[in-house]
Amino acid sequence: MDTLLWEFVMVISIFFNQQNALENKKTRQALQESEERVRFAAGAAGAGLWTLDYDTGAVWASAEVRSIFGFQSNESINLELLKSSMHPEDVALVLGAIEKSRATEDLVEIDYRILRTDNEVRWVTSRGRRRPATGMEPERLMGASIDITNRKLAEEVYRKGEVRLQSATAIAGLAFYEVNFQTGATYVDRLFCDICGVAIERHQGLHAVQFWMERLHENDRERVLQVREEMHGGAKDVVSIEYRYVHPHRGIRWLQHRAGVAQRDDGGRAIVTYGVLRDITERRQMEADMRDLSRRLIRAHEEERAILSRELHDDVTQRLAVMAIELGRAELTTTDPQHAEALSTVREGLVRLSEDVHSLAYQLHPSVLEELGLCQALQAECERLGRSGWLEVLLEAEPLSDRIGRDEALCLFRVAQEALNNVRRHACTSSSKWDRSRHLLMETSR
Repeated sequence: MDTLLWEFVMVISIFFNQQNALENKKTRQALQESEERVRFAAGAAGAGLWTLDYDTGAVWASAEVRSIFGFQSNESINLELLKSSMHPEDVALVLGAIEKSRATEDLVEIDYRILRTDNEVRWVTSRGRRRPATGMEPERLMGASIDITNRKLAEEVYRKGEVRLQSATAIAGLAFYEVNFQTGATYVDRLFCDICGVAIERHQGLHAVQFWMERLHENDRERVLQVREEMHGGAKDVVSIEYRYVHPHRGIRWLQHRAGVAQRDDGGRAIVTYGVLRDITERRQMEADMRDLSRRLIRAHEEERAILSRELHDDVTQRLAVMAIELGRAELTTTDPQHAEALSTVREGLVRLSEDVHSLAYQLHPSVLEELGLCQALQAECERLGRSGWLEVLLEAEPLSDRIGRDEALCLFRVAQEALNNVRRHACTSSSKWDRSRHLLMETSR
């Protein structure tokens, strides 16, 4: 009986030992499979796995980590070796992160540079978390590392591009903005806030857009909003316009505005827009000053021409006329036929000279322009050319707008006068029809 009981106990013991061995095998297989899945996922993400023993400084590293740092597959790794492979400026950063990880169970993450054996500088990002000591394992830091050199290089290129763009816009005085009407978010830079007078702390949301619209000059508001609606509605993708803007502190300013659409909805309406602004008030003022200077120069020039014209008309032509009259009297009193013929020739020459001087005086300053207006002055100019026998000109004109002032009328007359002279000199024609004059003059006046 005792023998049977003993055999039974032995059988049960063997059974449980086999069962435990089977369970242990399954556990090891599961753990191995789990480790393989973790390594596969890390490898697919370009990450390498590692552990660091806080006390001994020993490091276990996967093949991916060895590849990142340039370590051999059979090379023993420890903290000192890692320090020697790091960029001197980043060693303190890494050691500080390791010490920080011992005091917390939170994830610690840093970016740092390493120096490979070929002196190539690479950027690495590492993440790790402290794992407390267990009965079999010491306290250690476990984590993963990824080579982010390409990302860092791309960020550097992007940063340099941003710096160049900001420098260029600053030199050009360009203010930038971007509006997302779907999310109700607006980005504006500091120059935009300065040019438009928007408070920096109040440019969030669509406040800057509303502020800008409310301060458009009343004489330009309708035109600007119409162009804006053409862009938002889909008629145009890019618009450019100049308009007046009422700055809250600086008064009326002239702005140059170029805008475009970055994204539209299914209906074609703008969702995301962007643009640049530039204050061109000084340029506009300079242009106005130049126009005023040009106007004053033209007036001064015309005044000189008017003085010269009056001198020719009132003095020289009168004296020539007196000389022609006296020669006519001498011609009538002489008895010598040859002498009379010579006097007649001289008298006729004086008459023609008087007419030429009178014509020159008229070209210098047509008094009919001031007395009767542009259309009558043009008609008189055409008739004068017709009488000269050089060119036959037909004029078809309608009454012009009252918007054409004295200075504009004078400029238009000079343009027409020069055009007719060019026809006479270079067109090799005996006639010309000056039609649609109202249309041409109105277009020129604009």
